[in-house]
Amino acid sequence: MSRLSVPLGVPIVRFAHSMAFIKFLGSSGAPHGRYLEANKLPTLCEEPDSLIPVARMYGFLAIAARREEQFLGWLVGESFGDKQFSAEMQQSLAMAPSLFIALKNLVALGNCETSDIELCLRERERDIILCMRYKEMRGVPGYGVAQAYQLSVFMSIVQMFLGKNWVPEEIGLECQRSRDELPEKLRAARFVPQHPFGYFTVRKSCLPHSQAEGAGGIAATMPASGLDQLDDLQLLHRLLRAYIPDGYVPQAFAAELLETSVRSLTRRLSGHGTTYQRLMDSVRFQAAKEHLANRDMRIIDVAHAVGFNDQGDFTRLFRRVGGVTPANFRRTVLGAM
Repeated sequence: MSRLSVPLGVPIVRFAHSMAFIKFLGSSGAPHGRYLEANKLPTLCEEPDSLIPVARMYGFLAIAARREEQFLGWLVGESFGDKQFSAEMQQSLAMAPSLFIALKNLVALGNCETSDIELCLRERERDIILCMRYKEMRGVPGYGVAQAYQLSVFMSIVQMFLGKNWVPEEIGLECQRSRDELPEKLRAARFVPQHPFGYFTVRKSCLPHSQAEGAGGIAATMPASGLDQLDDLQLLHRLLRAYIPDGYVPQAFAAELLETSVRSLTRRLSGHGTTYQRLMDSVRFQAAKEHLANRDMRIIDVAHAVGFNDQGDFTRLFRRVGGVTPANFRRTVLGAM
């Protein structure tokens, strides 16, 4: 996926994010059309993939926040933001087998939503930090509203895995100077104002969680019966689960099970936004988490149960998908349950 191109060095953003603010303001009867016009933005556009200058959008946000709602960025991000992502971004997040992979996908695809925004994950002893900044735009009116919106959107993604009541333990902001500028639900977090970038923290023990453990996901929506209602991905997930104790399941064998070709299977998985390797990793990871809950099983036994002869290979897969080792998962995640 290529980044958004930047003509003449002008930062641009998909109009979809302005549409989120338009929907929110429209629901309260605010004159959003007037605010759009004041910043020379389209008032009748309904194409989310249209592009607009970032500075114009920020000007629109600044007027709307000043005249309508102090917490505008936070509220819009929570209510609508994640729904304005591109189709590829939404699919990538929906298919993530763990929160850790979802956050990595978010960072990798973030530049497809806005040009020149800086997103990264940083690791600390007990948590990771999702950082963001737009250094070329810092200080532009509306920047603080936009950063609040971005943080709120990204927090809503974490909530897809950890539940709607989750809030970060620590929040850093570039612009806001007072805790009172945070919505009430976020004021319990440790607040770091005037930081070089905006960020929030996620405990490492949360990284292996899947959407099934939070607010949905493949495993949660997969019925135990009614096999005729399963799509390709769900069906293959359950078929592979039966074979993984025997070792890695080759794609050719999986295609044979579905009575199709490798090429056709690859194409169908691509339509779901994934690859065969990612699907195999997800199946083994989900099975491993269930086995790790059985404390009578040694980690090497769990490795064998999901098709690994070597515990080191199993640990590397688990850490790559879940962000922690199997031992840490058992100690920090299962130990807290």
